[in-house]
Amino acid sequence: MNGPASFPRGATANPIHRLGSRPDFMVLAYPVISMTAPFSHKGSIEHLLSPSPDPKLAEGLSNERRVTAQTPPAFLFHTADDPGMPVEKSLVFAQALRQAGCPSSCSCSRRARRSRARSRRPRDLPPGKSST
Repeated sequence: MNGPASFPRGATANPIHRLGSRPDFMVLAYPVISMTAPFSHKGSIEHLLSPSPDPKLAEGLSNERRVTAQTPPAFLFHTADDPGMPVEKSLVFAQALRQAGCPSSCSCSRRARRSRARSRRPRDLPPGKSST
């Protein structure tokens, strides 16, 4: 990966780039982790990349393939029964973190109302308006 994030801390003349861009930790809820099969989400790929993204780009943006020992510690949470967001996305990333020796925790509850809650429009918004 090229760009400011790939510079070691202090290795560039730009003071902003010298600060570093690695987060101290990650908290990931229902994360879009993979842009490749079998755990990719078609809608996410279409909205974030294109309906037919370059396979090399999709693979490069699949975070479960980019975990290293320098990846920040992570807490992931997901619901196992959500058909729109397969729990395997979080599990594959948690496994990659474990294999790289990164501190992590993954909480997968059996049932939740995430999908149902997201589909409701708040009562105080006028018709046609969304809170997202």
